[in-house]
Amino acid sequence: PVNIVKFVGMRSPLAPFAKTFKAEVAAGGARRDLALARMSLGSLVMMVGATMAANGIIVGKLSENSGVRDAQRRKGLQEYSIKIGDKFYAFNRADPLGMFLGLSADAVEIIKYADDAGAMEVAGAVSIALAQNLTSRTYLRGLSEFMTAMDDPKRYMPYYMKRMAATFVPYTSLTAQVERSVDPTLRMATTIIDQIRSRTPGLSGDLPPRRNRWGEPIVLEGGLGWDMISPIYTSTLKTSIADDEIINNDIDIRLPRKTMGSGRFAVELTPEEYDRYVYLSGKGITIKGRSLKQHLEEKVIASKAYQRASKGPDGARALLIRNIIGKFEDVAKIQLLKEYPDLANSLGEARIEKRKALVGDQ
Repeated sequence: PVNIVKFVGMRSPLAPFAKTFKAEVAAGGARRDLALARMSLGSLVMMVGATMAANGIIVGKLSENSGVRDAQRRKGLQEYSIKIGDKFYAFNRADPLGMFLGLSADAVEIIKYADDAGAMEVAGAVSIALAQNLTSRTYLRGLSEFMTAMDDPKRYMPYYMKRMAATFVPYTSLTAQVERSVDPTLRMATTIIDQIRSRTPGLSGDLPPRRNRWGEPIVLEGGLGWDMISPIYTSTLKTSIADDEIINNDIDIRLPRKTMGSGRFAVELTPEEYDRYVYLSGKGITIKGRSLKQHLEEKVIASKAYQRASKGPDGARALLIRNIIGKFEDVAKIQLLKEYPDLANSLGEARIEKRKALVGDQ
């Protein structure tokens, strides 16, 4: 990783800040010419990449907003990839060229929000883009996840430990690649054992699938060439008016919660119950024959009231979309409690305990 960063850094607008570059320039002669040529040619490649990124041909890091990021993935967008036709091909494992392209895409996205795109702003944007690129690399992801877990252990440490435990299985990467080829559907893993099963061929099929907001299973597409060894993941661009609206208005739309109730009286859903809940709220519940996504696209987004509504995450459009999703979730809860009497009983007991906490045993 250090060599890759040095290689890219000496061929980017960040080169003048490096002591090595300054020494080469001060030496004069062929050493100076070679250092300037590296920086100039690398910066030119980044400029071409920036033009491609501005035209949507190259995709860098996806949105920081998790709800918007999920919508981008449902659309088929893929982090650090290049669009050819209607497919995206990942280049984040094709370093150092992949890092040049990724830096271009990230820098363009960052500079868009800068007040003055001067020399320091561009250099700062490239520095931030370099950090984003590094943390996305597989060879530094473990370190990145560890630092995140240490920064907020209460929130992220259980997830980090669960992922780490799964890596103690012999030939982890090999078995995970075989599993991805045999069963490309992502599986829900709530425990360490489930995490191991999800990465083991023949054992993952018993786990519930991971579903997106529309209740559909998340299925990975194959890689370029032989999927078993291909480092270039692919995804296909999809048409989705509802996801377009979520992205364009920066609406943080997430999956339903894994609990019912509130506070310490909340009842946690089992994996089977949660899978059914996500399916019902996204696809299983219909209004006049329309699922959630169909209702949003055909009745809400297409209406004159929606088109006249204000835009943005705090606008009326976002409010309308959130309200419809909330109504579908409410109906899905009612159906879920009918299908799972034990869950209904547990929720009823939790409500009784909550009342006792408020008014005593009267």
